[in-house]
Amino acid sequence: MRNKLVVLCFVFFLLGSVPPTFAEEMSQGETLVRELWKNVHEGNWAQIEKDMAPEFQSVHEDIARNGAEEMALLKELNIDQYELSYIKTTQTDSLILVSYRVMTEENIGPLDLPTRAAMRLSGWIKTPEGWKWAFHANLNPLQVAPPETPDAGEQASH
Repeated sequence: MRNKLVVLCFVFFLLGSVPPTFAEEMSQGETLVRELWKNVHEGNWAQIEKDMAPEFQSVHEDIARNGAEEMALLKELNIDQYELSYIKTTQTDSLILVSYRVMTEENIGPLDLPTRAAMRLSGWIKTPEGWKWAFHANLNPLQVAPPETPDAGEQASH
């Protein structure tokens, strides 16, 4: 009897130290952001276009873009690795807002963006076909190379 009591105490101790779920369930917004980045990383352009709202608009430090322009930009990106963190979601019945930090190397056309964590904001709207990516804000400031300055020898000869 004493052995059974010890075993029961041990089992209750173990059960009490394990959280009720092994992993917290992701919010719908976090799931959408993770799927988006996975699709960009894998070059799954058809899925991204399918998930994009016709009214899509993005803003980056260089310019605002519509859906077709954003797709052209995404197809030019070469994202080898990325890491998402600090994901915060706000959701209503018809709108999901997700702010998050992403660490990745990327470029926009000829401009290289600094490799550091930068905040992003994306939004999805509810449609009869499901959630559609409606907007995106890239808050990673562009890093433009400073203009070349002539060295002292060149300045003296002018």
